[in-house]
Amino acid sequence: MSPLDIALDEVHLWETSLSVGDEEVERNESLLSSDEQGYARSFTNARAKRQFIISRAKLRELLSAYAGLSSRDLRFGMTPEGKPFLATARELEFNLTHSGDLVLYGVAKSRPVGVDVERVREMPKAIELAKRFMLAEEHERVASSAPERRDREFLSLWVKREGTGKAYGVGIWKVLERRMRLDGGSSNPLFDKIASDYSCQVIDYSEDYVAAVAALGDDWRLVRRGLVGA
Repeated sequence: MSPLDIALDEVHLWETSLSVGDEEVERNESLLSSDEQGYARSFTNARAKRQFIISRAKLRELLSAYAGLSSRDLRFGMTPEGKPFLATARELEFNLTHSGDLVLYGVAKSRPVGVDVERVREMPKAIELAKRFMLAEEHERVASSAPERRDREFLSLWVKREGTGKAYGVGIWKVLERRMRLDGGSSNPLFDKIASDYSCQVIDYSEDYVAAVAALGDDWRLVRRGLVGA
């Protein structure tokens, strides 16, 4: 890829597809580190192995263009909470997510970022799950949705929770746990705190997917960049 720049007030959103030929999978595997190649060989599920190789190689290709380094020279680390970071260019923040055949990447500079995507599908327990895990107003939003929109409405709330949690560096269940309040309602203090510091944009990515991009602060704008490597 050509060198890439990103402004401090931008969050870039990229995508790639898992639907590629075997030759492209082999090319992607060659971009991985020896440790990553070894990890890929440990997969017994062919689809999971393919997903790991493509998504990780495209991440290396993308971040190398921002960092000005060879993709194989990139070194990654992990926070205590399990969020990966780029050790060789710490100012670059990134996150990736996949569902179905779609992989999304969020990139920011000196600003924590999180992305999540879900393929829109039937969610028979959408109302029940919203009541169990989400705020009363969110449950009402799902319950009052037209049947043909209900699945997308629920998943929009779900990706907002997960994307925001990933930006902060915690898993989905941390931002779904609820505590009862003295007034009889319920809340998630951690999500309330995160939501006060992070802003999130939910995107109807296509007819088939809904996605969310979250980042620290509200002084950023989303830039959709298209396909990795295009």
